[in-house]
Amino acid sequence: MKTYIKKFFILIIALGFVSFSAASFAVAQTGGGADEMISTGGGSNEGFSTGGGSNEGFSSGGSGTPSETSGLQNPIKVNSIGGLVEELLNIVLIIGVPIVAFFIIYSGFLFVTALGNPEGLEKAKNTFIYTLIGGALLLGAWVLAQGIASTIDSLKS
Repeated sequence: MKTYIKKFFILIIALGFVSFSAASFAVAQTGGGADEMISTGGGSNEGFSTGGGSNEGFSSGGSGTPSETSGLQNPIKVNSIGGLVEELLNIVLIIGVPIVAFFIIYSGFLFVTALGNPEGLEKAKNTFIYTLIGGALLLGAWVLAQGIASTIDSLKS
């Protein structure tokens, strides 16, 4: 019984890490607008600037349009938290699905090598059950994210 509790807490910690890491990536994301960049030219800036411009923040010159700025570039190709979560979920699925497939094969190997040994059969059964639970969590997270994304998209329209 203690092993179930220990594995459950490890699973909860891993899920918490994944969910909170998405929030930390979202905080690091820049807004991408001209009003949030460091300015070095053009007009009447109200932030850190070295010249003119009509930006209130940090922009790199000119009229302040995003194509003309040379400030910080967003390394992540998404501009919203929903897009970030979708990209992270895609990465988790790309990594997680082969792992689930491997552990299903591994649990089958454990069943074959148990040769009727009760401890070996119990280990194989537990491995298979935890693998199915992990696969169900991956599938459930994907379905939930798709449902939320489609709901948000329908509300935007």
